[in-house]
Order: sequence, then C-alpha cells, then structure tokens
Amino acid sequence: MVRLSCAGARFGSYLDEKHLFTWAEEIPCFDRWDGDTLVLRSKEISDADLRDLLALFSRYRIPMQQLAQFKTDANRDWFTAPSTYWFSEVFTVDDLSSGQD
Repeated sequence: MVRLSCAGARFGSYLDEKHLFTWAEEIPCFDRWDGDTLVLRSKEISDADLRDLLALFSRYRIPMQQLAQFKTDANRDWFTAPSTYWFSEVFTVDDLSSGQD
C-alpha cells in the first residue's frame, strides 16, 4: 500500500471538497481514505491512474512531490518530460538523476 498525504488540500466550497473524495474513489488504484491520507492498493499503478492522480493533486493544490515515487522505466518518457504542467511540482534534480525507480 502507498499512503499519500492530502493534508492542506484547498477547496472552493463544500461540494468542491466532496468531489475530491469521490473523484479519488473512482481511480482504480484507490483503496481507501484514512483521514486526510489517500491510500492506494500498490505502488504499481497504470498510466491512466497516474494521470488522474496528477490532475487531482494539481486541482486541489496537494503537494505533488510525493507522486515522484511512481516514476518507472515504462513511464519515464512522458512522466518526466520537462514540458508538462506537473514537472516542476513533482521532480527535483535528485529525483531525475537517481537510477532507482
């Protein structure tokens, strides 16, 4: 299981907050909520799940650095592309120079 902190998420309204929880529950790798922590079934997630997590975290201004752990050889080309909207929020120089996934 992987635990992702969603503490400090920012909401515009009650329904906006509700949508964070329901949207996350629709992502196939979702396991459960543990307070303000999103628990995933595994570190091995699909590209589609990762894209949904990127969008979710970006939308609610949840710290995105914790998504760097999902970098793999298979998704490296698109996930670590400097031109993406998430790149500077997810990765540091150390993340990219590390040979480990």
